[in-house]
Amino acid sequence: MRDIQELPGKERKKERLRAELEKLQRQDIGAWEEEQKAAEELFDRRKAVRDDLLKRISDMEKNIHDYQNQLTRHLQELTQKEGEFTRDTVLEEEVSRYLGARENPNYERLQASFLGKANTASQEVEEAMGKLGRFGTLT
Repeated sequence: MRDIQELPGKERKKERLRAELEKLQRQDIGAWEEEQKAAEELFDRRKAVRDDLLKRISDMEKNIHDYQNQLTRHLQELTQKEGEFTRDTVLEEEVSRYLGARENPNYERLQASFLGKANTASQEVEEAMGKLGRFGTLT
């Protein structure tokens, strides 16, 4: 008899627990959906960054290829011009006589400075060619 009297209270408690369970399930699903949405947004942002980096890499590789082609053309032109170059010994002798007759200490200083700069530039060219050669073997 006591069980019969407690039955309505137990029914109400059962309904309250069932409602609370459904509420918790909805909250868990909502939280899961929010986490999934956040993960998808993060994935999309990282994919956009990756795509941007891939485009930049592609652009840089194209630039490198263009620079290599330019260098090859310039080297071919230089080789051709060096082949066409002929020394004018008469003119060289005249310049040597003119410069030799002048006693100008400034000339020697300028000449040494120019030769130093020319040597430095030629060393830089050789280093750049070496780097370019190494880069060409890597690709």
